[in-house]
Amino acid sequence: MNGIMPFDVIPVATGDVLGFMPSRTATTAAARSMVGEGGKLREVRVSTYETIAPANSFDRWPSGLKQEMLDNAFNPVVGSTLVSETDKVRVWHLLIPAGRRCTFHRHVLDYFWTCHTHGRARGYYEDGSITETTHFPGDTKHLTYGKGEHLVHSVANVGDTDLLFTTVEYLQSANAPLPVPEGVRLKAAA
Repeated sequence: MNGIMPFDVIPVATGDVLGFMPSRTATTAAARSMVGEGGKLREVRVSTYETIAPANSFDRWPSGLKQEMLDNAFNPVVGSTLVSETDKVRVWHLLIPAGRRCTFHRHVLDYFWTCHTHGRARGYYEDGSITETTHFPGDTKHLTYGKGEHLVHSVANVGDTDLLFTTVEYLQSANAPLPVPEGVRLKAAA
């Protein structure tokens, strides 16, 4: 499959970059709201994203992770299972058990993800940076890519609960969709 492997969940390495001080904290806008009586806003939850290692911090990555990134730089499998596909969208489910990590993959399409569970994730990005995020049910982020733009990353579950996401990719984006191997598609019930 030209170096493209099915979406693997990999154990998080022991001693995996813990203890580095955050260099920056950012938040997502309006991740979840709860409306009370009369339509008044009762609560707004916002994810926290902490940069725990800036760009070019490959020396802080676990052994072998940079090579895995290079080997999977064009991996189009952005979830555990492709559950639905039309001429307009691909819908993925992504399950990352506690203490595990999904392999590196490439995003080229506009998309959004929604988290269905509470938990903590660590992101490894192709520029060498590392982030940590606290997720909650309803946590959602929208991303857009211009022609020729992309994102290559891996997500590790560094919490003690499984992380479950739904990702929706828009096939009519500035970039052409990458072909997806048949093995990641949801199998029809027998």
